[in-house]
Amino acid sequence: MSQHPGRPEPDLDGDANPGAAGTKQEPHFQSGSLPGAMRAKSLLNIAPELADPEATYFLGDQPMKVQELQERLKLSATPEWLKLAAKVLREAHNDDALYLLGLKTISDHLDEMAEDLGPTREEFWRWFVEAWGDHQRQTIL
Repeated sequence: MSQHPGRPEPDLDGDANPGAAGTKQEPHFQSGSLPGAMRAKSLLNIAPELADPEATYFLGDQPMKVQELQERLKLSATPEWLKLAAKVLREAHNDDALYLLGLKTISDHLDEMAEDLGPTREEFWRWFVEAWGDHQRQTIL
């Protein structure tokens, strides 16, 4: 149960972007292998408008409907997708970016998005991905 009623559950497993042809990516960790993973999902403070597909979500100067944003982020890693994903990592709140893209997707495509992220956001997301990986290794061991 979410600690934030009315907010969508974030996708820390990394399967928010199913990739080409609607195939689901493998989860970032095995179900049950990371104690508290589900609890960690509900700790994110997701923007309430992400629960409403018809709501407008603002990414800097590019407002769009939540449904359109989610549909565009379901595409495979095309140049257009990379630019939009980088914009999400750069402009959205960190929790929203995790919800929209998933940690595994961020990790898998960080090198490709680096140029569009800028040095500060690239450094943050590299640190975050590394810190989450360290946390997983410590929790599992």
